[in-house]
Amino acid sequence: MRLCGKKYILADMQASSSKGLSAEARLKRLREHLNFSQRDLAKEFKVAPGAIAFWESGARSISGPALKLLELYEDEFDLFTETETEADEFYKLPVGRSARVLNVSIGLSKAAIEVLKLMFLKAIVSEPNISKLKKRAYRKMALGLVERLVRAKGLGIKVFHILGFLDFTLPSEMQEVVRSYQTMVVPMPQKKLAEVFHQEFGKPPKLLFSAWTAKPLAAASIGQVHLAKLATGESVAVKVQYPKIADAVRADLQNIELVQKWTSFLFPQQDRAQIILELKERFLEECDYKIERRNQDHFGKIYQDREEILIPKTYPEHSTSRVLVTEFMHGQSFDEFCKTATRDERDRAGQTMWKFAVESILKHGLFNADPHPGNYLFQGGKVVFLDFGCVKRGLFSHLSINQITPKKSKPGKAR
Repeated sequence: MRLCGKKYILADMQASSSKGLSAEARLKRLREHLNFSQRDLAKEFKVAPGAIAFWESGARSISGPALKLLELYEDEFDLFTETETEADEFYKLPVGRSARVLNVSIGLSKAAIEVLKLMFLKAIVSEPNISKLKKRAYRKMALGLVERLVRAKGLGIKVFHILGFLDFTLPSEMQEVVRSYQTMVVPMPQKKLAEVFHQEFGKPPKLLFSAWTAKPLAAASIGQVHLAKLATGESVAVKVQYPKIADAVRADLQNIELVQKWTSFLFPQQDRAQIILELKERFLEECDYKIERRNQDHFGKIYQDREEILIPKTYPEHSTSRVLVTEFMHGQSFDEFCKTATRDERDRAGQTMWKFAVESILKHGLFNADPHPGNYLFQGGKVVFLDFGCVKRGLFSHLSINQITPKKSKPGKAR
């Protein structure tokens, strides 16, 4: 696109950007994609009500500023390459209960096949080679499960990810695969991302922020995080929830309830219904970013005077139930910190994490129920705490602080 006098030369843009579509056809395509009337689009473009009708009919040429805005929207909704392939592939997201069970069953079946193969090979392979076969089998088992869980997102990948950081739960080969699952999660296509913003704010992210990084910093079980900058200059982390993920989580929880009912007769002494109810409440709350923002603000207020505890502030005016905007903080990941930190830094960070967890529970009645290593960043001995979506409140509310604070032993008396 070139500037000539005070008018834009549009031919190059029309030929290259729209794959042969005229500007009028591109405008109509955008309007239909947004499900807008001509009056709605005129309001969005801040032009006279009849302008869209004139432009789509070809009676008048589209103005330079309007064409620039059209290009911006096309970029946000990925309409330059509107084949739907990427978006369709991403949103083969199983949402129904049966579809999610089938998805996990396929992964479990692949794992079972690897177990059977390993059992067979043990009978015919010499002992020195068994160790290599085990490592290969464990890795394939983990890959088969993670690939299915990554496709489904939701609770399965969240639980599996936590297991990957518990040394006693999985073989090291499986842990390695599970810990790297975030590199396997397919992020939302730009079109899907822009649709979320349009539903929540009525405009794409490039019109909400002065700078926007299209490639996500991280993509996880319920949403993905982007780096952006506010008009006032602050760098922020923008967490965007996957469309339909709340429905997927509800389906997972319903399936868990069903399993609990089927197996209750095997363990009649266990009251697991209360556990299921607790899980249901916490995980559904995690799908509401307004609740997460309030949790994060609460923790931030409690620990605002503690230099070693860093909690990013939130921006309520830029946040909704599906988009959460918080202060962007730098820091090393858990693995990076463990590899490069000094002994003193590791000790101080460990003490900080311990004090945060214990004080939150015993002193403030708050339990952050998602404390896996991916939710921490490290700045020397200081720790940045992230993700407050899954928080239990009201712990020990029936006790006074004196009842839950250990008492000092009196001199001369053993306790």
